[in-house]
Amino acid sequence: MLAVRLPDGSFAGFVCWWPTEAMAPPRSVFEVGILLLPEHRGKGLGSIAQGLLADYLFSTTLANRIQASTAFENTAERRALERRDFNWRAFSAECHSSMENGETASSTPDCARIPAIRRLA
Repeated sequence: MLAVRLPDGSFAGFVCWWPTEAMAPPRSVFEVGILLLPEHRGKGLGSIAQGLLADYLFSTTLANRIQASTAFENTAERRALERRDFNWRAFSAECHSSMENGETASSTPDCARIPAIRRLA
C-alpha cells in the first residue's frame, strides 16, 4: 500500500495492489485498487496515482498485466483508468452495449463490476 499525497504533503488517499490467481505465471498479473478521500476526488489524482502504480509494478516486478475493476456506474473511475491506458476486457455484449448507452447496473445486474487491464508495452 502506498499513500497518495498532495504536493504540500497532505494525505489524499492510498493505492494498493495484490497478485491475482488469473491462471498466469506467479506474480505476472496484479490487481490494483485506490481510495481517495471525498474532497480529493474529481481532480485527476486517481488517474495519476493508478498510472504511476502501474508503471512502478511493471518496472519492479515480473508483471506483464495490471488489472483493475470498478462499479459499472462509476464513470469517473472508468475514465481515470482509460486515461492511464487501461482497456476494458471483453465482457458480455450486453454489458458493453449498456455501458456505451449510459445505462445503469440495475438494468444489467450481471454487469455490476467491470474489469479493465493494462498490458506491459
